[in-house]
Amino acid sequence: MQSDLAWYYPLTRSVTLAWRIRGGLLWSPQASFDSGSVSFVPPDQRFYVGGPNDVRGFDRNELGPVVYTAPASVFDSAGAIPADSLGQVRSYPSGGNTFAVGNVEVRIPSPIWPSRVRFAFFVDAGTLLERGKVALTPARILVTPGAGIRIATPLGPARVDVGYNPYARAEGPLYRIETNGDLTLVRDAFSVPRGSRYTVHITVGQAF
Repeated sequence: MQSDLAWYYPLTRSVTLAWRIRGGLLWSPQASFDSGSVSFVPPDQRFYVGGPNDVRGFDRNELGPVVYTAPASVFDSAGAIPADSLGQVRSYPSGGNTFAVGNVEVRIPSPIWPSRVRFAFFVDAGTLLERGKVALTPARILVTPGAGIRIATPLGPARVDVGYNPYARAEGPLYRIETNGDLTLVRDAFSVPRGSRYTVHITVGQAF
């Protein structure tokens, strides 16, 4: 189940205030295996948050639960990953069954070519979690402000948004990729440093 509500209000003849609220819930069917029954939702049917059209301080699908993997060759004798090898760690969003996203945006014309160029100032907020596993994915509302520019084109507004993200990367399990391709759980809670506090999105069309 998913719902979406948006509202656009003209503050002046050329300035628009826009906001949107989205949310969703998934109920997991039971999947039976030889070892027992578990609740399971396929990855392509789960919710994902983060990207140019929701919480713009995060890369696409970055907000929420994540799994990390690294090849066995990067681990040292103590089972740790040296700082100069963190670039070989890969992260994979695992999605969630509950999400909420809110956006507020003010759109104003540029003083130069106002009919073609507009600016936007926004604040995005969102959370994504897995009900039943809140210890691993606590419910936190993450807020990222930002600004952007829109340029009118025949295909729609070309959009560049820059979101500011003050948060550390999400923690998740770290798996070692063995030479035979098997995965071995190394750590339950692992993360890598965020390279930059700013996230840039380049796309076509309004965010909402």
